Amino acid sequence: MTNHGRRGHLQVWVLAAIVLLAFGLRLYRLGAESLWYDETVSVHLAGKSLPDLIAHTAGDIHPPGYYVLLHVWTRVAGSSDFAVAFPSLLLGVLLVAVAYRLGSMVFGVQAGLLASFLVAISPHNIWYSQEVRMYTLGAALGLGVLGAVLHLVLATASRQRPRLWWLAVYAVCGALGLWSLYYFAFMLLAVNLMVGLWWLVVWRRRQVSAGWLAQWLLAQAGVLLLYLPWIPVALHQATEPPVPPWRGSTALGDVVLETWSALSLGQSVTPGRFWPALVLFAVFFLLGLLHKSAGRRPAEQDLESGASEIWPARWFLVGYLCLPLLLIYLASFVTPLYHVRYVFTFAIPFYMIVGAGVAWLLRRWRPAAWLALAVMVAFSGISVYAYHTDPQYISDDHRAAVRVLSEQWRPGDAILVNAGYAYTALLIYWQGDPIAWRGRLVNDGAPGWCGSTCNGPVVVQTGTVGGAPSLGWGDAESDFYAMSRAETEEALARLFTEFDRVWVYRVYDTVTDPDGLIRIWLDEHGTRFFDEVFSGASSLRVQGYLTGRDPRSDASVAMDAGLADGWLQLVARSQLPSSAEIGGVVDVALVWEVDARPDMDATLFAGLFDERGWRWAQTDEHPLGPLYVATDWPVGAQIRTPLRLEIPAGTPPGRYRLEVGWYRFVEGQPIWLPWTPGERQLLGEVEVVAPQDWQALRRPAAAHSAEVTIGEGVRLLGFDSESFEVHPGDVLHLEFLWLGLVDGPGVGPAVIELRDRAGRVMAQAISAPAGGRAPFVTLETGQVIRDPLALEIPGDLSPGLYDLTIGRLRDGCWLAVRRGPFSLGLTYPLATIRVIEENPARE
Repeated sequence: MTNHGRRGHLQVWVLAAIVLLAFGLRLYRLGAESLWYDETVSVHLAGKSLPDLIAHTAGDIHPPGYYVLLHVWTRVAGSSDFAVAFPSLLLGVLLVAVAYRLGSMVFGVQAGLLASFLVAISPHNIWYSQEVRMYTLGAALGLGVLGAVLHLVLATASRQRPRLWWLAVYAVCGALGLWSLYYFAFMLLAVNLMVGLWWLVVWRRRQVSAGWLAQWLLAQAGVLLLYLPWIPVALHQATEPPVPPWRGSTALGDVVLETWSALSLGQSVTPGRFWPALVLFAVFFLLGLLHKSAGRRPAEQDLESGASEIWPARWFLVGYLCLPLLLIYLASFVTPLYHVRYVFTFAIPFYMIVGAGVAWLLRRWRPAAWLALAVMVAFSGISVYAYHTDPQYISDDHRAAVRVLSEQWRPGDAILVNAGYAYTALLIYWQGDPIAWRGRLVNDGAPGWCGSTCNGPVVVQTGTVGGAPSLGWGDAESDFYAMSRAETEEALARLFTEFDRVWVYRVYDTVTDPDGLIRIWLDEHGTRFFDEVFSGASSLRVQGYLTGRDPRSDASVAMDAGLADGWLQLVARSQLPSSAEIGGVVDVALVWEVDARPDMDATLFAGLFDERGWRWAQTDEHPLGPLYVATDWPVGAQIRTPLRLEIPAGTPPGRYRLEVGWYRFVEGQPIWLPWTPGERQLLGEVEVVAPQDWQALRRPAAAHSAEVTIGEGVRLLGFDSESFEVHPGDVLHLEFLWLGLVDGPGVGPAVIELRDRAGRVMAQAISAPAGGRAPFVTLETGQVIRDPLALEIPGDLSPGLYDLTIGRLRDGCWLAVRRGPFSLGLTYPLATIRVIEENPARE
């Protein structure tokens, strides 16, 4: 193999390593953080049908191209946070490869490899390669445009006949870019300015004909033709935006500094602290512009030499990078348009030019070049580390906020989204009851709110207080709309009369309510009982307000039960459901009358008990949240406390008692506050029924996994025990988890035995699961049963080590135990039990 061939193979391997590095850096923690607001918009729109998706974007500020791509992708890969971010990752890796190709074409192979490496480790590129937005798509399509222009211009400058299919590439990439991102228009305008100036120069020198310009104009016509269906919508959105203004003007110096810092080290550094690195990038950028590179193949050298007499190709890269930014800045004098995120669309030539500068220094002073490159890598690593770990760069944690909200919501509550357009985060992360109604605070409320009669949450979206009438173009389906102060206050008052509690999902409200009308009104008219702030730059928070509505409005069952100390009386409750599915919930609202102020706080308990007193479900909570605990309840007030009791998988079907009680901790120990009849008060009975699909339930976890099949059709998933150390005469409490593999697995109770080391049975317990509530013969496929069991330890048992085993007996014969295809014998060893000397308390 020739030196040229070996060098070519080495270049391929180096490029492959760079691409793998880029893939790994972008894959790390992909989907680990919550999506922020814009990303939730992407996922929400991708989940719509294509007609609805396009109709929605027609009333928004971005074209539908990226959302259509994500729509198709999610139908294949799903819509998890990891899956929806993966297209951006792939496009980000594609940018690395294209940077090599174009960098090699303009500056040489060595510079191309360096360019691809710089893109691979760039914090700016890693940031947007993990974001569920259209920026990497726009950047990739932009490089398609740039590549087509470079091929056309360089071929023409070297007096070769340009391949016309590059015009088709330009037209397709240009149109797709406009369909994906409106800021793409600034890049196309910049490219046309550069090409027009270039053509004027070479035409005056008679080195290109007017026919070339005609072909170029034909390509522009192709772009417009492919984009034609969306042009009326784009013009309407550009001239009369349907959204409230959210950007302010940025001074030119700040634009330059912020852009340069982002291109060099990403958005996760403070420019003032890292100015030496920014200067270093600037030095190599200038070297890349002012010095020619070597290492290209002869044909590439011919192209560059032909262009250098007229217009070096590198200046097309500079114009592609800088001109769109200048145009955005100039357009911002009309309306603010600049944001550093949009710079990413035009960013890749920056790394090509810097890579050319490093390549130039490598040929002249290799140690200094390697040292400078190591410094750039180190600073980039610091920025990437900050991107992943520094709290100020963490995305707004909508995932956690919505989870908390879904856990806290109860029937009779409304959810007010302020600012209203942020509802997309609520929808994609909501895991609670299906949303029953969603609409606007103003205008939609009168016919739509259904208060406590709704079977799920009511989501109310605010508009912009005092906003321009043009918001949302007056479309009732738009996410954006204007509200006057008077109608906002009227609607809030009506909301408070129809719901017992109002939850506020609050983010970006300073944009839509700059004077804080809604915040002030809620604090003046409601009692805040919950307030939690979540991570992220936007101060996302979830707040809860008591509205002051009559607590007995939906409490139709009168009660007369009080705590023995006379502090609290239970005076009413809502109707209990006649039945509830396993895996579902039991909701009940209790109304208390406060007779005296307690001296310390207490916790409210609710539980489901069977006829033997075994507890199968429970909840313990401060009923109105941490900001309005029981010690704050005013004497003489009636307080409504909604409770939600989840019925866990493993609960056998049957009838259960629903009981409530209060307890407080004294010296770390729970002390029940007694009712007149005892520790707990009976509310009524609930019939627990089988779910429609056992397989859909989340299985409870066992502390000690087993995963063995005992007999046909029954699997022991695992077990739990408070201790494996007992005294003679104690009771060993165990709990097993059984899974039905078929319908009606057959008879045969579980047998638990304690054996000494000689195999003699010292204690035994025989039981059908759940104390006979769920014998094995009644199990269904996929049904999980919790099986509590008590094993009495003989009082005369000698101290020592004993084996605890389990099996099943049928007609006096042990049933086989298997794990997968492997036989484990007739019984399964659970644990070693240590019996220690007699409990002194028994003496």
